[in-house]
Amino acid sequence: MMKVCDDPDTDSYERCNFLFSKAGLSDTTTGIILLIISLILLCTCLTVLVKTLQSLLLGRMAKTLKNHINSDLPHPFGWLTGYCFILVGAGMTVLVQSSSVFTSTLTPLVGMGVISIDRMFPLTLGSNIGTTATALLAALA
Repeated sequence: MMKVCDDPDTDSYERCNFLFSKAGLSDTTTGIILLIISLILLCTCLTVLVKTLQSLLLGRMAKTLKNHINSDLPHPFGWLTGYCFILVGAGMTVLVQSSSVFTSTLTPLVGMGVISIDRMFPLTLGSNIGTTATALLAALA
């Protein structure tokens, strides 16, 4: 099936200009090539994100984050800590509009030991809630 671009002013059709229009490749081949390019780009961006976080979170900054993020609220309110982190995860996801980006940022922080797994769970749960809130906002718009 040949892709054509429709010009509403005339009855004639012409070929669409797209990335592989002059290569003579089938749609399936073009899709596979673009899938491979996008996966390579995704992996490269996540690797750069991890390397950047590792370089930024060395020394005093890592110790400060580790002390503040992994600590509980004062004694009578210690049980609220997880709920607060659920709200933080939801808020951060609404801000960045993607739970995948937020979770992909948390994973290397846990691997470096900056955030404990006990803290990552409520943040990830809040991230999923934030995705739902973002979808609801988009549906109401």
